Amino acid sequence: THCNLRCTHCTARAFDDTKTANRYYGMPAAHMTLSTMKRAIKSGIEQLKLRLRAYPVRVPRFEMFITGGEPLLVWNELREALAYARKLLADIPDTDDYIFTPHIVTNGLLINNDQVAREITESGVNITVALDSPLNQVRVYKDGSAATPEAVRGLKRLIDAGHKQASVNVVIAGEQMDIVDDVMSYLDG
Repeated sequence: THCNLRCTHCTARAFDDTKTANRYYGMPAAHMTLSTMKRAIKSGIEQLKLRLRAYPVRVPRFEMFITGGEPLLVWNELREALAYARKLLADIPDTDDYIFTPHIVTNGLLINNDQVAREITESGVNITVALDSPLNQVRVYKDGSAATPEAVRGLKRLIDAGHKQASVNVVIAGEQMDIVDDVMSYLDG
């Protein structure tokens, strides 16, 4: 539930730290711990094993979706959790040719240097940068300033690092469909 933004439409919030008494929808700002990540991964893989035994259909793909708050706030722990998932998946019999694809949805702000962009690229993670409505200032820092330009810079860093699995998620409200061409021009740029 912890994020580095205060987007006007989102329940995750940026707080000064994760120990503050600030609450949004009754939840304190919090990061998922590495041990909780590993428990969740292990539970999901145990369910996967049961399904593989119960159903003889081969679908050689394992996917994991990671959202937040902002997942990249705990990138170091997340990398370790992904390595743990890869190890557990490798131990499942008859799945050597299966593909594991982790997906992370991020606001893109913490892809703030070339090293992070390279690490994400080398990790084999599919990244979706959620730009929300890029021409409306709904993505804001705690001080109310616009965050979209920095997110776009993060996306460009990924592209420069050779990342091939990056996506952009843009939401346009129904009453704003007249700006679709403007949004597409912005994204093309």
